[in-house]
Amino acid sequence: MHSAIWLGLSTVLSGAPVEPGPTILASWSDAHGLVPYREDVRKEVESILEGAGIRVLWSDASVEPAPESTLPVVVVVTPSEPAGAGWHLSPSAMGVYLSSDQSSAVYVFYHRVARVLGVASERDGMLEPSDRKRLAKALGRVVVHELVHRVAPDLPHADTGVMQGDLGPSTLTRNHLSLDGDSRSAVLAALREARRVVETANHLSPGPRTK
Repeated sequence: MHSAIWLGLSTVLSGAPVEPGPTILASWSDAHGLVPYREDVRKEVESILEGAGIRVLWSDASVEPAPESTLPVVVVVTPSEPAGAGWHLSPSAMGVYLSSDQSSAVYVFYHRVARVLGVASERDGMLEPSDRKRLAKALGRVVVHELVHRVAPDLPHADTGVMQGDLGPSTLTRNHLSLDGDSRSAVLAALREARRVVETANHLSPGPRTK
């Protein structure tokens, strides 16, 4: 099942640092090589979620957390909406999450995000540094929005913060934004439940045996 997300952001940001909490283990997929500046996108994702007490660890990091503390999600950057059955989203959709027994992923539609910002993304190698910076920030915020919906699929859009339902170029690129309180609580609860389920399954597993 997948569901289209129409995104919106605002400027709320907590001034006090929050201790890292539950972890989302994310892997990066960019088969078209659209984002050579992926580290900038990742930093934006980490900044927003870590401000809410949610740790993001990329699967190619040098140290990975224990499996029971993670929710694995693939972050897929595609030029636009994939073709095929079920992929008939609104032209304004910049991202979508997908969850099934076989896959857990969020998709970001690169050219749609670029178009909202007025960036000529087809010539990415010639982007001005300022445009690349704006695009990286916007892509990171779309990723966060989709990750939150993936982790807490029943969560409605918020009135403020990264989980707003409508989005424009100014909110995609303004200096600061955060996860609103209700969304933060829902995500933390969902991650705690996911960890509890895994820990319970590990506890019940007979594990290896020797004779």
